[in-house]
Amino acid sequence: MSGPTGHNGNYYSNIHISEGKHYLGNFYAQEKDARSALELLKPHINENVSYNSSEREQEGASICQPGTRERILTKIQKWTAGEGPPVLWLYGPAGAGKSTIAQTIAEQCDKGPKNLAFSYFFSRRNANQSDLTRFIPTFAYQLVLTVPSLDTSVREAVRSDPSIFARSLETQAQELIVKPLKAMTEQLPFMVVVIDGLDEYSEDDEKCPLEDLVFILIRVLTGLPFRIFFASRPERYIDAISKYQQHNVKIMEIPLSDWETSHDVFL
Repeated sequence: MSGPTGHNGNYYSNIHISEGKHYLGNFYAQEKDARSALELLKPHINENVSYNSSEREQEGASICQPGTRERILTKIQKWTAGEGPPVLWLYGPAGAGKSTIAQTIAEQCDKGPKNLAFSYFFSRRNANQSDLTRFIPTFAYQLVLTVPSLDTSVREAVRSDPSIFARSLETQAQELIVKPLKAMTEQLPFMVVVIDGLDEYSEDDEKCPLEDLVFILIRVLTGLPFRIFFASRPERYIDAISKYQQHNVKIMEIPLSDWETSHDVFL
């Protein structure tokens, strides 16, 4: 496109547009990316990890049957509403029903009070779920779905640093989650984060140690209105989490080893 344009009596000629840039002779102005935060985040997320993903369905994800696990579900439901410390750790051996309970809590929070901020289900059957480079963007994506008013702040965070997805996990958490939430003026209710199957995370190929991720989540999120629900087998991750009590972060631990596990799922 060529032709004059004026501002305060000044005219420019030889104006053209190429690849979203407006050129005025030797000068150009980059057009702002008009995409939403969800559109900017989507290429960097893992769509197979949420409680209601098609992959979870294909894996046969199940929920507790009505009338079963009532005591433990009631305990956890009260915790999601703000009773007790901000971090809950559910642990037990294989087959104890951890994922079933995590699936149930995630669904209840999503369909009831609509306060499910994020759900992430690790699985050995899908290696890409151990790709932690997509963890925080996936968190931010789901969070914006829950709190649409965060869209502008998250979008600006990506615009201001297009390389944010290559930054450290803690930097991503600060820029895509913490700062946008702190910039909000509206009062937010407690929001629940459900992370299941930590023991199924693979640390092969020099990947980020899972403890690092857990520590980042606890350190960064406990000052915000989040309730963080972890579930795993009783392995070394429990010891790592317990160490955080030295940093004045209280943790509610719920062992499943002594709970009745039969007839607790809805297929």
